[in-house]
Parts: sequence; structure tokens; C-alpha cells
Amino acid sequence: MGWLLLMAVGWAQAIDVNGATVEGLDRMPGVGAVKARSLAEWRAAHGRCTELDELLLVPGFGPGTVRGLSGRAWCGSGEVPPLPEVAVHPVPPTYSLATVDINRAGREELLLLPGMTDARAARLVADREREGDYATCRDVTRIVGFGPATVAAWGERCVAR
Repeated sequence: MGWLLLMAVGWAQAIDVNGATVEGLDRMPGVGAVKARSLAEWRAAHGRCTELDELLLVPGFGPGTVRGLSGRAWCGSGEVPPLPEVAVHPVPPTYSLATVDINRAGREELLLLPGMTDARAARLVADREREGDYATCRDVTRIVGFGPATVAAWGERCVAR
């Protein structure tokens, strides 16, 4: 009887990937805010998942992340919630469509990239000074906390000259 109760408690905490909000997805092990948003956007574009392995198609989700969700999440039949509005760092009008050269930009200019925070900008500048210029914007994934979903969100706004 005790094992049944433990099993029920474990399943009660598992998350339906198809019915969870971005905040709920963020609480899944190994996911975080950027991957949660990426999953919500993928779900909005492609519909519900039918098995967790489909999450390998989501930018930022690798085999380790998907393995970590086993037993803690499932692709259920929940209603897919709408994507919430995302707070975006205010951008001065003169820079609204400007590109950002990650090899030359300081912390302030790096903040013009979507999802960039002051702390992340500081880490990027420190890495660039220590390791040298980036050949492409994708190279910033060498920094902990900068994954493919982050770079994809920058799109053509990011350049490496």
C-alpha cells in the first residue's frame, strides 16, 4: 500500500507537457525559462506531442533534457494554453532594428538582443575578452546559459564581424 501512495504522489507532480503553461514548463527538471518558452513556441507551431522523444525537435532540447523528463512529464491530452506575452527589455527607437556585433558590442548594446540580461551580457563580454572573438553568433553557446534557443531568438539581429 505504501508504494502505491508514493507512486500516486510522484504522478501527481508529473507535468502534462501539452497542457502546461510556460511557467509550468519552466518548473520541469532541466528546462528553465528559455527552454520553456522555446517548447511553448514549438507547441504552438506544431501542436501537441504524442511522446517525449518528440521534444528532441524543440530548439534547446537535447537527449539529456528529454531523459531527465522521463517519469516526470508526459505528452497528455491537456488543452494547449496560449502563449503569454513576454516582457521585452525596452529598446531605444534608434536601435529598434539595429544589428548587434557580438564581437564589438559592450554590455549596454548587447541588451538590445532579445532575452539578454545585464548578467548574461557581462558573461558574454568576459568570455569574449578571455577566449577571443566569435566566428558566428552560434559560438556564444560555449558560455553556460546560452543555448541554441537563445541564439535563434536573436535571429538576424546578431552578427559576428
